[in-house]
Amino acid sequence: MRLRDLEKKLDIELPEEVKKDLKKAIDFYKKFHWGEEFKEIKKIDIEIPETMISLGHLVGVLYVSNKGGKNELYVHVFKPPFPILAGSKEPDRLWILGGIYKIEKEGIIK
Repeated sequence: MRLRDLEKKLDIELPEEVKKDLKKAIDFYKKFHWGEEFKEIKKIDIEIPETMISLGHLVGVLYVSNKGGKNELYVHVFKPPFPILAGSKEPDRLWILGGIYKIEKEGIIK
């Protein structure tokens, strides 16, 4: 789906600033998912809490992602300084704070 198709589907014209942000997100998605087109765009309002508690150091992460048309398990082990896994009063949210890593098309790079 292209931005033009999205605008047509929603019967709206997006502001240029929103188009730029969406284009960056779409390009990033395609890189991360090895050229795969996105299927859906959702706006998610996230309230970042002012106060969080540390649950400990996050030494690694495991996740399943569909890359190249196939679901695969990915495991990433972080190097120090480790990110902090944090929680807040919302019991259904976790936050990853700090650390040294990048998200590239190859995945999470340490």
